[in-house]
Amino acid sequence: MSPVTARTSARPSAGPPTPSDPVPARRGRRPPRGRARPVPAHGKVLGKGLPRITRLRPGASRFTLVDPSGNSLIFIQRDEPEVGYGGSKELEGLPRALDNARILREFKNDDRAAMRALVSALRRHSEGASELDLALVYANLVELAAVLGEHARRAEWEAELRRIPLDEDGRRRVAALDPGAEAVKEWAHDAPHRA
Repeated sequence: MSPVTARTSARPSAGPPTPSDPVPARRGRRPPRGRARPVPAHGKVLGKGLPRITRLRPGASRFTLVDPSGNSLIFIQRDEPEVGYGGSKELEGLPRALDNARILREFKNDDRAAMRALVSALRRHSEGASELDLALVYANLVELAAVLGEHARRAEWEAELRRIPLDEDGRRRVAALDPGAEAVKEWAHDAPHRA
C-alpha cells in the first residue's frame, strides 16, 4: 500500500504509532473543485486562472505566484530599482502609457487597470504616434486580453496589430514582449514588412 492511501485503522492497538505502522493519509486543505495542481493536471505552469505564475519579463525585477485560493506571493529581486508610479516623467504619449501599464502589471498586480490605461492612451495619443509605439501597445493589449479572458477584444487588437507595418528591428522588439503568444508569432511572420 502506498503511504498516501494507507489507512490508520490497519493497526488494531490504539497506542502510539511505531515506525513500521502505515503512514496515515495527509488531511490538508485540497484545492476547490475545478482547480487542480498546475503541472500534474495540465502538464505546464499556468499563466492565467488559479493557480498561476506571472511571467518574468525581460528587464522585470519581480514575478507573482498565485495559489489555488487566490493568495499571492510576490518574488522581488533584491537590488530592485526605485519605481516611479504613473509612468516616467521624461516620457510622453504612448511610451509613458506603456511604462505606466508595466508598473500597474508588475508592481501592483492589476492587469485590468493596465488594460484600461492602455486603451485610454490609445484614444488620446494614437494620432501622430509612431508605428512601433502603436505595435507595442497593441501587443501588450493582446497579452492582457488573453490573461483577462477578453476574447472579443483580443481578436480586435490582434487584427489591429497585424495591420501595422514595421521594419525588422521593430518586429523583434514587439515579438520580445511575449515570445510565447501565438498572435505575436503570427504577426511577426505575416504582417506587412516595411523596407
